Amino acid sequence: MNALVRHYSAEDVGRQVSPPHLAERPARVFAAVKEMCEWRLGRERLAGSTDPPSYLIPIADLVECLRYIRNSVRFWSREAGRRGYLGFIDQFIL
Repeated sequence: MNALVRHYSAEDVGRQVSPPHLAERPARVFAAVKEMCEWRLGRERLAGSTDPPSYLIPIADLVECLRYIRNSVRFWSREAGRRGYLGFIDQFIL
């Protein structure tokens, strides 16, 4: 999440965005979340879908959303351990 916040924050202010140096598992999370972010920005289609998002969001709003999620991950990790956030979001995923 930190890498995503840095990536889109830099892009928002017009700075060059360099790829993050991440281990395998965090790199997979980065790529998956980035794909969703790019879809919400209207830049990419989601794999297996031809539907665009119902509305596009500005990059500044995306950064705020990513910061909110990052804080939630920190909170639930402190409250319920390493998989705390996954347990929390499970109730929202169909």
